[in-house]
Amino acid sequence: MKGFLKIIFWVSGGIAVLFLMFIFFFRMSMEGNDTKLEEIMREANVYVKEKFQKKMTVLESFYDSGGNFPYFDYAAKVRSDEDENLVFFVFYNEKTEQLEDSYVSSKWEKVLQSDLAPYLKKEWGTIENLSVFYDERVGYKLNIDANKIPEYHQVNEKPTILFAVPRKIAKMKNILIKRLILSKIS
Repeated sequence: MKGFLKIIFWVSGGIAVLFLMFIFFFRMSMEGNDTKLEEIMREANVYVKEKFQKKMTVLESFYDSGGNFPYFDYAAKVRSDEDENLVFFVFYNEKTEQLEDSYVSSKWEKVLQSDLAPYLKKEWGTIENLSVFYDERVGYKLNIDANKIPEYHQVNEKPTILFAVPRKIAKMKNILIKRLILSKIS
């Protein structure tokens, strides 16, 4: 009986140690490297002073632990003080090996969202969670000067637009959905 208890004790102790190691390494993977976080903050401060004519404030550094952003792991959040508190990222793109920003995409997303909201509310009634997304690198892909950004409708770049409508949609709303889908397919 004593041998059986020893085995159970060692096995449960081993499992507990493995579990604690798993938690430790998981937490470590969710936190960014402090040196890299400080470095991106320093680089972002220099970058925004050189690139933008408008007043910008570097807010904080950001680590993408979930892999949500394809172009970076570390970025600095920057706010445009003159542009209605527009927030965007400055990041080091490892593929192009240079600092880049998402200012153009963030600006277009904000403007298009404010342009779409009244139209969607008029057509659909209640709208929940309207989101507009452009690729973070759209400004670089189209070679756009961050100080002379064209309007989003003047370029041939398509955003992703997501919005939710309440589940209880009248028959007329169902017809609107079908008409919208058919107009986009054809």
